Amino acid sequence: MSVKPPRCADKFLTWYCRADLLEEIQGDAYELFKRTHQENQSKAKRQFVWNVFRFFRLKNIKRSKSNYSNNAISMLKSYFISGFRNISRNVTYATINIAGLAIAIACCISIFLLIDSFYNLDAFHKNGARIYLLMSKVKIGDETENWARTPYLLGPALKDENASVESMVRIQKMGDLSIRYETHVFNETLWGVDSTFFDVFSYPILQGSSNPLSNKNNIVISSEKAIQYFGEGNALGKELSVKFSDNKIQTFIVSAVADNMIDKSSMRFTFLIPISNYEDQKGKNNIDWAAWARSTFVLLKDQHHPSDFANSLTSYQKLQNEANPRFELRDVEWIPLQEVSARSYDIVDCLSWDLHPVTLIVVSIIVLFLLLLACFNYMNVAIASVSLRLKEIGIRKVIGGSKRQVILQYMTENFMLCSLAIVSGTGIAYFFMVPAFNSLYPINVPFAFSSLNTMILFFGGTLLFTTLLSGAYPSFYVSSFNSLSILKGKEKFGGKSLLSKTMLGLQFVISFTTIIFSLLSVSNRDYFKKKDWGYQQQDVAYIPIHGKEQFFALRDLVSQQKNVVAYAGSESHIGGDDELTNVQSPEKDIQVNRFPIGFNYIETMGIHLKEGRLFNAATESDKQTSVLVNEAFVKKMGWSDPLDRQVTFNGGTYFIIGVVYNFYFKDFDKILEPALLNIVSEDRYNFFVVKSTVGTLDQITGLIQKSWPSIAPDDAYLGHSQQEVFRSFYHDTESDSKIMYFISLIALALACMGLFGLISYNLSRRMKEFSIRKIFGAGIPHIFRLMSQEYMIIVLAAFMIGSAIGYYLMAQLHEAVYPDKMPLPQWPLVLTISMMVISVLLTVASQVYRVVKENPVDTLRSE
Repeated sequence: MSVKPPRCADKFLTWYCRADLLEEIQGDAYELFKRTHQENQSKAKRQFVWNVFRFFRLKNIKRSKSNYSNNAISMLKSYFISGFRNISRNVTYATINIAGLAIAIACCISIFLLIDSFYNLDAFHKNGARIYLLMSKVKIGDETENWARTPYLLGPALKDENASVESMVRIQKMGDLSIRYETHVFNETLWGVDSTFFDVFSYPILQGSSNPLSNKNNIVISSEKAIQYFGEGNALGKELSVKFSDNKIQTFIVSAVADNMIDKSSMRFTFLIPISNYEDQKGKNNIDWAAWARSTFVLLKDQHHPSDFANSLTSYQKLQNEANPRFELRDVEWIPLQEVSARSYDIVDCLSWDLHPVTLIVVSIIVLFLLLLACFNYMNVAIASVSLRLKEIGIRKVIGGSKRQVILQYMTENFMLCSLAIVSGTGIAYFFMVPAFNSLYPINVPFAFSSLNTMILFFGGTLLFTTLLSGAYPSFYVSSFNSLSILKGKEKFGGKSLLSKTMLGLQFVISFTTIIFSLLSVSNRDYFKKKDWGYQQQDVAYIPIHGKEQFFALRDLVSQQKNVVAYAGSESHIGGDDELTNVQSPEKDIQVNRFPIGFNYIETMGIHLKEGRLFNAATESDKQTSVLVNEAFVKKMGWSDPLDRQVTFNGGTYFIIGVVYNFYFKDFDKILEPALLNIVSEDRYNFFVVKSTVGTLDQITGLIQKSWPSIAPDDAYLGHSQQEVFRSFYHDTESDSKIMYFISLIALALACMGLFGLISYNLSRRMKEFSIRKIFGAGIPHIFRLMSQEYMIIVLAAFMIGSAIGYYLMAQLHEAVYPDKMPLPQWPLVLTISMMVISVLLTVASQVYRVVKENPVDTLRSE
């Protein structure tokens, strides 16, 4: 019995191999197969299959005998010429298709640039692949939080005791410091960093030495700040006076100007000073394992990995937990530098730009919906427009055009339209959308891709996606027509098919889903604007101060003003600053936000008492051992009778004298956390709070600002209205609502453009029918009803489906992002269906005008 090689592989070889080479290649493969088969049957079969694929090369593949390949270039050229002619003959409808796709593609480009830049932040660092952020997993009550903070001595210990570490740098954020240059005083945030900062990171030094932080009195400034302080001149050697929180003034010399790479970096510094200055402020005796660094970055040597430290980190954790048992360090995770920005939303006190991934997912889905909507518009218009090209299709088929050639012709034309749309969309994104996006948010998305390959993949993928999605079905649909039926006028086509109606309905479903979801996002803005903050934020201002002398000076100033209702001082301020504190009770330990305040602070802020009493200056115990807590504190403790309960924090024992209603001190998308308020003395005040009569706050703050140089000549005035504490949140919400308004208008415009093209083509198809109806006495209302009823049914059905999807998606978004259950109003439903119905009726009415104007005799004569 003869041994035969695998049949499928042999057939594949026969199919692709050139006839003049087949005998030689097949013979060699057979001979090798038989020779190997005597030793090992399985090996022989595998080797034969491998040889078949090994010979599958361009020079061995048989060529087509047809002349198609020789005429391919000429044929494609004719297709392009035909495409340009068809576009020029149907400018209106080509413009509808191009404009719809261009707007959707512009949205895609803008969002893709945001995502691309976000996920490629910090990629410019030379040693980025070896840099890691140490993230602490800290036990807070019953929960474990991810902290950017790490034990202050952990970084140096890793560097000194582990050969795998090349370098490390700690960053200590020192905010709200006054910097004086000559007679000008500014409030700035400084970073205290190790001298290895520029060894670990690759921020370019524009002026100065390569080791600018070697001297304790050196300061490095960003290029933007150099221009702000010194203009375009040389900044090196200039002196800046910095006033620290203990009122000590220290002079620094500018040793370097650095580019903080604001477009490419997730961390944005403005001033850098040696971290030894922070240690001086903290006190050398307080620099131990109980202290925390704001962030610690470690640069590993080549060929080393964080797993090298699996055992050694345990000993460091033990040192920290013994020194600071209030914050139990459970674990330390090594976060690669290029992943820090993507995970920053889940890391407490992270220095990187915070952007929740849900935001990116939502906007990506929305722009994808817009692109799908534009493609479906194209499909509907293309299918409905077949009537204008039936004779062309029939003649092409009669003279020998194959189905494949008709498909290729239509796909070529579609490719041209999509290419024009991409070019137009790129221009719209560059000149309008990206600048508008940058103006709405405190970020700067550059109009640049992270790499050439990324740009090619994006534009190539977008072109391929839009070309195939929008043109594949119309091309196959057109190519399926029978040539004789076309020339005899018997071919049926257009908007009466079930598939056409289904596609139109799907288009409206996408439109309704996008519009309703966008309008519901806008309703979030209105909800937050009306939200109760838990206190009276109107007519209240706060001014950061340094020490009791400034407090007394402000007190003496405002106490003489008749429009001042109340004033107070505090160490921390609601919405401005608070202190995380570990509070113990007999039942459990929890982490709370503590507000050390002065007497009359509760009354000045208008915080509402739920039960118990407020602080009383005449009661001595209130100065030492009394505290107020909020509802979230009581709920976290699991108490039903909180009054007179005993709690312990910072080594002291306190008693709860009252419970206040919950009040917001963080953004509204954050969970309401436990809060505790206690009295501190005037020498610890960092804020002065004043409440005025209605409408007079600007007058009071103007007086304070005018008097500020005499009160605090070395400090910048930083007073704000209490209504501004959530300014960033409200600004982002307002920006979100503007974008959503814009998206809803785009979705509506895309739907209307597609509907206009579709109705216009269908009117051309039915013009003979309407002319006959006019001759037999049909009125304009009757014709209007005939044209609009099929679309109204589709719109109403799509509205029911799209609105349900839109509400469901928004409910899921609320659950994922917002801690409080938010109402979903009904007005987006009314507004959306009203806009869409009006748009449909106006579109139909604009086309009915053509019927009214057209003479039925002329129409029938041409037919």
